[in-house]
Amino acid sequence: MLPAFLINHHLFLLSPFAYTGPVRKPLVIGAIAAVVAGVLAYVLLMPHPKDGSLEWHKNRYLKERKKIERRTILDQLERTYVKIRKPRNYSFRSVSGKELQKHTEALIGLGFLEAKRIDVKNPLAGYLNSILANGWAVIPEERQRFTELSVPPAPDIDSPSHVNVLAPQQDMALWERLIRTADASVPPDPREGTRSLKLLAPDKVPEPAGLDEVLREKDNVRRPTP
Repeated sequence: MLPAFLINHHLFLLSPFAYTGPVRKPLVIGAIAAVVAGVLAYVLLMPHPKDGSLEWHKNRYLKERKKIERRTILDQLERTYVKIRKPRNYSFRSVSGKELQKHTEALIGLGFLEAKRIDVKNPLAGYLNSILANGWAVIPEERQRFTELSVPPAPDIDSPSHVNVLAPQQDMALWERLIRTADASVPPDPREGTRSLKLLAPDKVPEPAGLDEVLREKDNVRRPTP
């Protein structure tokens, strides 16, 4: 029986009560079949990168990096479980970085990524966010996902060190310029300055492709054009 207010307002045509059990069952089966067919069509018909190709290594790199950064659906479920159940003794599953390293090395070998250590005269651990913000202003999001800036751990955060950069080869000149600009902008006593440097306004940052000549003039560095 349909609810009276549905009949009175002719809403039964839009109500799930308008279908009987035997009629709805084929509809559900049909919907599931349509979803399965769509997945199979995607797997079989959509082009997939060839194993060992540049695009294949890029896809694998992003997938492994997501695991390392704990951004997978499984990681979200795990955090939710711990938050709700609050187990006394719980160890999060370990993640290996071997696969990520393998695909990183492959992308370097294929000329897509470049890894570089840039020596600096001043401690820059507190300025990495500002350096990244200036870089993101001109680098497309697609290449941002392949970029990492880090400094090695040191006993004293104010000790000069170096910056490790992993980035698409075409962006390396930009990162080197931003890092050297930040290094030159650090006050003699870091405690007197700010850790939020405004290196360059977004509209003043040159495009990466035009930085090689600037670097050669400033640092006398010669490098092949990407």
